[in-house]
Amino acid sequence: MITAIINFLIRSGLSLVLLYLFFSLVLSKERMHRFKRLYLLTSLLFSLVIPLLTFPVLPATSHIAKSIDIAGFQDSYYQIEAFTLKPSNTVNSIRIILSAYVLVSLILLSRFFSNIIRLQITRSKHPSILIDGHKIILMNEPVLPYSFFSSVYVNRQEFWQGRIPGELFSHEFAHIVQRHSLDIIFVELLRVFFWFNPILVYYKRAILLNHEYLADEAVARSESNFNSYEDILLNIAFRNNNTYLASSFNYSFTKKRLLMMTKNSFSKTAVLKKIAVIPLFLITGFLVIDAQDTTRRVEIHLPPPPPPPPPPQQAGQDMWWTTILRENNITPDPAKSMFTQTFYETGDEFSYENNIVTMKEAFILAKSVDNIFRIIRAKTATHDFKSNFIRGQGAKVETFRQVNNNSNLINTEYYKDFSFRLSNGIIAPPPPPPPPAKD
Repeated sequence: MITAIINFLIRSGLSLVLLYLFFSLVLSKERMHRFKRLYLLTSLLFSLVIPLLTFPVLPATSHIAKSIDIAGFQDSYYQIEAFTLKPSNTVNSIRIILSAYVLVSLILLSRFFSNIIRLQITRSKHPSILIDGHKIILMNEPVLPYSFFSSVYVNRQEFWQGRIPGELFSHEFAHIVQRHSLDIIFVELLRVFFWFNPILVYYKRAILLNHEYLADEAVARSESNFNSYEDILLNIAFRNNNTYLASSFNYSFTKKRLLMMTKNSFSKTAVLKKIAVIPLFLITGFLVIDAQDTTRRVEIHLPPPPPPPPPPQQAGQDMWWTTILRENNITPDPAKSMFTQTFYETGDEFSYENNIVTMKEAFILAKSVDNIFRIIRAKTATHDFKSNFIRGQGAKVETFRQVNNNSNLINTEYYKDFSFRLSNGIIAPPPPPPPPAKD
């Protein structure tokens, strides 16, 4: 579970970084603000969804032995004589990390809702009027006009004295009509649950600045004297607001906004940049999905296996695995099985050639210490005696503890592809039939 979460966070962060770099280097200075808004929001959603997708991964071929890091198994291979449970200090570390994450997320979530409540209290306790169908909240505090959802918040004295230019109202009305508050709520919720990812700070800044570009563009279309609007921006550039959820002039974006307003609305390269977004998302998706396999595959150089011991002399009816096979409806068949004192393997289809056992619908049983054993069920499996590896596809690995001849399940793992190395549990050729019973 923890491995899957870390895997998701790494791949999601990779996607966020790649998409933001493209925005910052290619799109940010273009005057196509609606497209940039769509791009930023899509990038956030894309980076949350794409790590959840998986593609089939073809098995790699190499002279280096490859094995899968199986949670709960010692080292990075299947070692029969060294099965142990996870140490308690590892479990405690995981609990501490999860507790810290939950605590910080709860604090940020409380801060988020407290700001929402504070805005609603401000909205309800102050008088209001309607202008062009929008509610204007008249506050006693000396604030710069700002908007949140369907309301614009202004200083009451400045409003009645007519000191708030109409261009500012047009600016805030644009924020309301274009529903910019929804974007802010979305990115703030992401920051609550992904507070450890610094790239979200840059996404929020880019989204807020683009909101201002969109509102400025709306004012430019509706107001005849645009030069006066530029003077207004310069005059209020250093005033301050403390409502971080609201759309307002309270950002150090004024210089960028003034420069953007002087740009030509048409760029010859803008269309090409929009088209380039399509292969960008495809390449990013491929990189993120392809990264899934590297998080679970470990390449190691292994020493050559020791020579196999002599085979057991008889299959004995009192072997430790007899009861387990009976519980799983497995009838021992010497023609379709191999075993040692600590190991048993069989399958619906079973063949042995050139020191390689090949099985379909395989059933593999391995004993450990402390009355622990594991059952591996796989669609296909091969056992190579020379390398002492078992490989296959579609595996279900169950860990049991045997108490008083009862098997208690303690863990289950699933693997699309697996590669297990055996140690001190070498599989021998099929044993000879037992001698005839004496009269």
